[in-house]
Amino acid sequence: MANKEFNRYIGGLRYVYIFGVDNRGTMTLLYPSANDDQNKFPKKDGDEIDKDITIASYQVPEPSGTDNFFLLATDTPIPNCDVIFNQEGVRSPTGDSRFGQLIGLGNYNSRGFPPPPMPNSWNLYKLSFKCIH
Repeated sequence: MANKEFNRYIGGLRYVYIFGVDNRGTMTLLYPSANDDQNKFPKKDGDEIDKDITIASYQVPEPSGTDNFFLLATDTPIPNCDVIFNQEGVRSPTGDSRFGQLIGLGNYNSRGFPPPPMPNSWNLYKLSFKCIH
């Protein structure tokens, strides 16, 4: 749920992506769905910011361990987000992974020039949960 004390937002629209990495290294896009282009925030109900929006639900997989969840807010949409945020064997981003390339790790070209860093206008938040079954 949004911060109830937050009554005003003076920034522009942001694109929100929520994904998780479970304890086995499986990265799963939780929001938006592959065909959804409604991930622009803030959402409004008339002139008021809508503060009660259900975005995703998550079933904790076996076995027990630490699952990490990320919220990425960008000022531009990420094309093919369902391809980038749905991967197996993710332990940490590398320059060879699509996610590592997205956030500015590794090399994009054969001349060895580093990729541009993650834009300063992007915000990435991480939340970890120890899950016990």
